[in-house]
Amino acid sequence: MRKGEQPVRQYKKTVPLLTRGAKHLSETEALIYTHRGDIENAYIEKTSDYYGEWQTEPYQRPVVENGKIPVNEFGNVYMFLPEMVPVGAVYLNSTYNTFLPF
Repeated sequence: MRKGEQPVRQYKKTVPLLTRGAKHLSETEALIYTHRGDIENAYIEKTSDYYGEWQTEPYQRPVVENGKIPVNEFGNVYMFLPEMVPVGAVYLNSTYNTFLPF
């Protein structure tokens, strides 16, 4: 998504707290609802932003620096397709990858 772009449309929906859609609540928020005793009647409002194709830009692959593959804040590599391999790295598509000496 390009910087500074505003969503074309926002979709708001109300989700009961006891559904899977509300599992993103923090423990503190869940404790507040439980303490009040109204967890059965508790609802939260979720918002989804929608952007047009003209508001996006192609994925920019990260670059391997000093032999280190860039990772996100959780220590994972963003690679959903072989085309997302960082520049300077190689994707090995094999069932025998577990036998490679690292």
